Amino acid sequence: MTGFLDNDEDRWTLASEELALLTGMMDPGRLGCAFQLKFIQAQGRFPERGEIPGMHGVAVLAAQLGVEADTLAGYDPL
Repeated sequence: MTGFLDNDEDRWTLASEELALLTGMMDPGRLGCAFQLKFIQAQGRFPERGEIPGMHGVAVLAAQLGVEADTLAGYDPL
């Protein structure tokens, strides 16, 4: 997924309404759902299973959620 929003922090920034959607979830679920939400907004589709996200974007999301970026490894959307 080369170049996918990788250095555009504004596109990775969660709005307060988006953050509210993630309350009550465990950390992998919060980060995974946040990633999918931002991916869909940018690409107009869900990520394919196994599609590698840009790590800069994941790091930006993780920082907003107060988790480590490698938390995404524990996310299984199915």
